[in-house]
Amino acid sequence: MTMMFDATKLWRVLDQLGSAGHKVNYQRGKGAGEGKVGNLNIGVEKFIANNAGLDCSGYITYVIYQSTFSKVKITGGTMSQQEWLKKMVSMTMVAADS
Repeated sequence: MTMMFDATKLWRVLDQLGSAGHKVNYQRGKGAGEGKVGNLNIGVEKFIANNAGLDCSGYITYVIYQSTFSKVKITGGTMSQQEWLKKMVSMTMVAADS
């Protein structure tokens, strides 16, 4: 499987999530759905406005989904995501004007 990233969209999502004017709270995922984004289609602005929190794997899930052309949904915890990525994926960056 090849994950094709829109480099501009990836930069924009990371910039919005990490900009000084916004704060994404760390929320350790202890239970089902905690630290995760329930609706991956939610835009960054609304996500931040709702004071949502993410854990490590929730952050990766959201960023990958938001910045891949085919809206790749990778679930699970950090370790299972790492294993899945190693086994299943090659990644390609594509400039928005390509």
